[in-house]
Amino acid sequence: MGRKSRRSRSVYDPSISDGLERSQELVPIHVQLDALTLQSLEEANSQVELVSHLQREKNETLRRRCRLFASLSLMIVTAVIIAACVLKKDGKKGSSSTSTSLPPPPSDIATKCTIDKIATSKGAITCKLDCEVADCCIYPRNLGLSCLEGNEDTCLQYHGNCSILDGITTRAPASNTSNISLAPKNIVNLCSNESMSTVGGLQECTEACERGECCWQVGVPSCTSSPQCHSFASCLSLRAKAQYEAGKKGGWS
Repeated sequence: MGRKSRRSRSVYDPSISDGLERSQELVPIHVQLDALTLQSLEEANSQVELVSHLQREKNETLRRRCRLFASLSLMIVTAVIIAACVLKKDGKKGSSSTSTSLPPPPSDIATKCTIDKIATSKGAITCKLDCEVADCCIYPRNLGLSCLEGNEDTCLQYHGNCSILDGITTRAPASNTSNISLAPKNIVNLCSNESMSTVGGLQECTEACERGECCWQVGVPSCTSSPQCHSFASCLSLRAKAQYEAGKKGGWS
């Protein structure tokens, strides 16, 4: 038998054609998705950078506020320490000396404050005007109104002239004033606020001042012109204490 010749023929497969068409259609879609993905990534990166920038600004603002708070706190603490030191220093000064400087008596106060002058209303007023600046001498040293601390000598000068307003109209005999000895050297300590705050200290101050009471006391013949009287200036504390406790709140009569 002879062979039959076979003619090659192409076979058409519809499924293959459809697949090619669909793959050709999907290529632009993939490209579009890649472009959208890239855009989304860029937008996300931009948002991340923006958030990071805002966070950095927030952190920097927070650091600036912390530095400012630290500086203000340091300034406040420094100011408080300085104020405390100043107050402590002023307190120490106040306990040992007065912050009020008492001016000396007028040079003519001795001629204004005499028995004859204060016998008239005008003369009494004139004497009181010169003496009222030293009203603070009559307050005990532990009171804020007192100027006695540190001004004992000046207060004693006022006492020598202004005590006439307290009714002292007599002078001690010269024989008595010549017998006055100087006060003890430690009389300032004996008649200090600390010493006079105790019964024993008050007694010691009183005993030390008794021999010169005509220099500072009221109700006794005065001897304020005696050169020894200046040493008894601290004894004015006894007079101020006694008068204050008796109800006289300072000032000359």
